Amino acid sequence: MIKNAFNTYRDKLDRDYFGAYIDYAEGLDTDSLMSEIEKISENKENKSPVILMAETEAFILKNARISVDPYEYFAGALDGRDAALKTRDLRHRFNMKFLAPYTRPIYLNGINTLSFTAAPDFGHTAADWDSVMKLGFSGMLERIRQNASKMADNGKEKADFYKSCEIVYEGIFAYIDRLSSLAERVSALQEDSFARDNLIEVAKTLRNLAKRPPQTLREAMQMTFLYYSIQHRAEGVHLRTLGPVDALFYPFMKSDIEKGLLDEEGVREYMRAFLYTCYTEKAVANMPFAIAGLYKNGESRANRLSYILLEEYIGLNIIDPKIHFCYSSKTPDDLIELALESVRKGRNSIVFINCDVASDALTALGEDREDTIDFTIVGCYEIAAYGKEVPCTCNGCINLPKALEAAIFNGKDLLTGKVIGPETGDAESFTTFDDLYKAYRTQCEAFADEVMHMTSSYESYYPLDVISPVLSSTYADSVAKGIDAFHGGAKYNNSSINAFGSATMADSLIAIKKLVFEEKKLTLKEFADILAANWEGHGELHSYVLSKMPKYGNNIAEVDFFVKDTIDFLGKKINGHPNGRGGVFRLGTFSIDWRFTFGAKTAASANGRLSGETLSKNMCATTACDLKGVTAHILSACAPNYTNTPNGTVLDLLLHSSAARGEDGMKAMLALLKTFMIKRGFAVQFNVLSLDTLRAAQKEPEKYKTLQVRLCGWNVLFCNLSKKEQDEYILQCEKTGNL
Repeated sequence: MIKNAFNTYRDKLDRDYFGAYIDYAEGLDTDSLMSEIEKISENKENKSPVILMAETEAFILKNARISVDPYEYFAGALDGRDAALKTRDLRHRFNMKFLAPYTRPIYLNGINTLSFTAAPDFGHTAADWDSVMKLGFSGMLERIRQNASKMADNGKEKADFYKSCEIVYEGIFAYIDRLSSLAERVSALQEDSFARDNLIEVAKTLRNLAKRPPQTLREAMQMTFLYYSIQHRAEGVHLRTLGPVDALFYPFMKSDIEKGLLDEEGVREYMRAFLYTCYTEKAVANMPFAIAGLYKNGESRANRLSYILLEEYIGLNIIDPKIHFCYSSKTPDDLIELALESVRKGRNSIVFINCDVASDALTALGEDREDTIDFTIVGCYEIAAYGKEVPCTCNGCINLPKALEAAIFNGKDLLTGKVIGPETGDAESFTTFDDLYKAYRTQCEAFADEVMHMTSSYESYYPLDVISPVLSSTYADSVAKGIDAFHGGAKYNNSSINAFGSATMADSLIAIKKLVFEEKKLTLKEFADILAANWEGHGELHSYVLSKMPKYGNNIAEVDFFVKDTIDFLGKKINGHPNGRGGVFRLGTFSIDWRFTFGAKTAASANGRLSGETLSKNMCATTACDLKGVTAHILSACAPNYTNTPNGTVLDLLLHSSAARGEDGMKAMLALLKTFMIKRGFAVQFNVLSLDTLRAAQKEPEKYKTLQVRLCGWNVLFCNLSKKEQDEYILQCEKTGNL
């Protein structure tokens, strides 16, 4: 390894990100793969769907196009994901015809109007990275074989599971050999001595990992990308965390330094390369991993590598990876300040997760406390028992403003007239606000029932739709049971439903309560007619509602109650309800970018929102309505009991860059974060932005190509956003963000 080689050759690595530059590749393209995979499906020979799926995955590993880059430290290219997903999609469409008898008309109406949705979720998984690092592929295969020998007479399902693992692992070792051989061949073509030596080391590292677990820091990092590539691209099951990388990699770093294999600069070199490889993956919604947090014994996981990671991330100035910072009272303040400094400098792909609340939420769901202390985070902010849970974090959605719409319009969607919920009375039938609020809760309950019913129906077909031998092989419980992780093999086999649009809902309810039932400015029927007309012809009232009505996000208990109560109510309804694969349902309250698509099909709201406009984000106030400062926004967001949201949620905060400057600014940011955690908020993420910079970037984007913003659960470049999305940040920065 040449010291500072990463910086020397970064321009060559940039080719991969900006131009998909590949000089050295071999194998079948997607169309050719699909043609051959069809032959596997046609040649069934009385094989079970599980075995056919395993053979397809192994074929991808053995034949999909692979490539190496002479300047990358870590190999893992495998062009098989499109083929894997297309194959699964074909299976799914075929299998779904059997669901027709279980699909109620009201569910189809709910889907079409985006009142609620339900779907299979194979896209949010977390491997047991401890097994990956401690056992390696050879060790995990040996564990499979040992358990298979104990299960020889326990039925065809278990036999097929173990056989599927054997088939896919044969493909894994073939894939590693293909990559190693390609790296060796390409190394001989290199005139640059670094490129040549690097590829030789890549090949050596890969061949070591085919035989044993990783033993060095470079091998541990290579193992991470190798495993990611196999599960993500050949299995077609999206891996949504690389685990607690500082804790996973620290023993390897320590050993390398003690043996004299690396000094700290060498560690930094590998960390730069590791982070940049995450970046060049271009993962949908960023490549996530965790740092800090707690071990099972309650001690802090933070270590020297945690600091090195953040320092190198700041220096790279990239929008990806996404860092889950697990905050606890035992996390050192200087590490927290380093993470906040990263955010302050615009390297803000960091979300802070409250360890205490996350662990309590999973425990309240019925999981053992010893499994929840060192929880993992999947995707954006979704939590799960580390190495023991398949949480399926995005099965269903509930549109809370649409539930209120159904309550006002007697179970119907205002825009289409379709029935989306039970008849709870029309606008003229409610004599008190409590009557309306009861109808709203009835609609929420009905939406939840439909989502859980259809999700469970989908799950009954998981054995025909998806297998995950690679993911399952990392789970000790799945291997011991002889059952695929998606078919109920994990210790906890859960499903998740997200209810969102909280601020839109709460602001609408308080407006109706004040205007109709307290101030009596108009009847509910008159208000309903105004919403049906999309506020047209009622400009004065519209302005009054927007400017004078109380709003969530300003620490007003009367408004915050509706958010708190809805979460309590849906938590009791959803959490712990049996699903279709031996687990239970979990509630979450994040919106991510669904708020745009669901908002487009949601009629005008009583808070002044026009038909088709965006719904409120995550646990945030409606854009530019948090007018009493960031602390008030935090207090509103901390009003709910987040042990009721084991699927996670988040508060997005925007701070003016002027308010975050200097030592005082850092103290203020740290105080805000600690206030949020002490008040038992679930998760928080920050944007520190300058209004002048945003306006300039919108006007002259070519000058601000690296300006990044935290979008909803991942980072993007500001100049890549639509004007509508940019305007939302500008408006928020104009109106709020004061400390």
